[in-house]
Amino acid sequence: VMSTCGMYDYTGEWVYKVGLPAKSGVSGGVIAILPGQLGIGVFSPPLDERGNSVRGIRVCERLSHDFQLHLLRPQSSSPVVRRSYRGNVARSNRMR
Repeated sequence: VMSTCGMYDYTGEWVYKVGLPAKSGVSGGVIAILPGQLGIGVFSPPLDERGNSVRGIRVCERLSHDFQLHLLRPQSSSPVVRRSYRGNVARSNRMR
């Protein structure tokens, strides 16, 4: 829900640029998360015309850019095959 409507009228642009599901409040607070990695809360009352914290948006944009945090950014994963043995090198103890 935070990805699709958490930043009011700015949500579409927010997800594209920043890529962190977030929710802003009319008091100047912004919370943003990256599931399984981090959560951040920012509070700075000056609001833009959409009702979002101006500085809160900038902080989240900067963190997302500097640390390459984006919900849709592919993460590098470790290989599934950790070891590979050839039949002439690794013998089985099973009698066949």
